[in-house]
Amino acid sequence: MSAKQLSSPIIKSKNLALLLVIFIAGLLQSAGLLSVLGVKPNLLLVTILVAAFFADFVFYIFLILISVFALRFRLILEPESLFFAVIAIAAYFLGRRLPSQPILNSVFIIGIGSVLFNLLASPSFFFNNLALVAIELVYDLVLGILIFKIFESWLKTN
Repeated sequence: MSAKQLSSPIIKSKNLALLLVIFIAGLLQSAGLLSVLGVKPNLLLVTILVAAFFADFVFYIFLILISVFALRFRLILEPESLFFAVIAIAAYFLGRRLPSQPILNSVFIIGIGSVLFNLLASPSFFFNNLALVAIELVYDLVLGILIFKIFESWLKTN
């Protein structure tokens, strides 16, 4: 992509929309506003995984970095931050290689990403609370579909 293409109004508005949604997801996750009966979705992870289908690679890396630091509010890289980043980068490449429709691919990637993140971040919690993890997975998938449809409709019209 050339510098002229990157500066086009369509690319700028697309990137601004992605950045805004990532920012809002980070705020909602930090505030715990989407917690339902004690189940908190991995909203920022879900949002960044969906963004993999709409962002170019360089901007996507930028979104991942913003997300990692938004989750921790410090510049120290913790294991969870590394898991988050690796899963997000893998999603970018995997999403472009899966044979199905993008929305189905995103559901698959959100499912795998959410399970992997929970397993890697806290294996004991994962195995001792499988029912809760399953409920959170369903919640993540529903939110992921909604976020995908929002990105898809907004970015197609702008």
